Amino acid sequence: MRGGGVIAGIAESIDQSGRPLRLLPLGDSITQGSPDHPGGYRGMLERLLREGGFPAVEFVGSRAENSDGLAQPWHEGHPGFRLEELRGGFTKCGSTARSIGETLAQYRPDVVLIVAGTNNMYLDDPTAVWAEMAALLRAIHPVPVIVGTLLPIEPGPKPWGIVIPPDIGERIRAYNALLRREGPSAGAVEVVDLSHCVASRADLLADGVHPGAAAQDRIAAALAGALRACFFTGGN
Repeated sequence: MRGGGVIAGIAESIDQSGRPLRLLPLGDSITQGSPDHPGGYRGMLERLLREGGFPAVEFVGSRAENSDGLAQPWHEGHPGFRLEELRGGFTKCGSTARSIGETLAQYRPDVVLIVAGTNNMYLDDPTAVWAEMAALLRAIHPVPVIVGTLLPIEPGPKPWGIVIPPDIGERIRAYNALLRREGPSAGAVEVVDLSHCVASRADLLADGVHPGAAAQDRIAAALAGALRACFFTGGN
């Protein structure tokens, strides 16, 4: 069981009380999902956990946008948000996030799932993006966090008015290496490699940034595997 005593304590609490495992999906538009795939990875994640015999889960958060048809609609996916905005609270793109401390206090998640950081990578170097992720992880501690690496994206001008630099692939790989190496010491119980979820340009929407349905389902499978590893397999 990864995550040591904290995860063991959560598992014992769930087993004794019979309550569901509370999951907080935290991130940007990838967490909210796109109109062609309501719920993004969240709907498939809930299905994979349920069909795989995982204990009952409850998704928590302040938003239910883009969740049509989902039994578990709640999330903290805020389109366009940078990591520091998810940590400190912000309003933009028609979405308001409270500080992560306030969110944790209200919804009391057992585990936070983070798929975020792409909006920082447009402008910042990998070291700066990692510093913001580390600050977010520390702000969430001691709640266990499962965090995904950044997905590959395409450079060039985007419909929302930014130009992604031509070296974006190199920068994402450098950030992901930092996250894998330093994430556990900053509070992540699991760093999940999501790079395989975008196998080709066809796995991205027309904007070259947002994952399509197949890629979102691969994200769900990777996160489901990480949750199973944390709660059901031996380890540190």
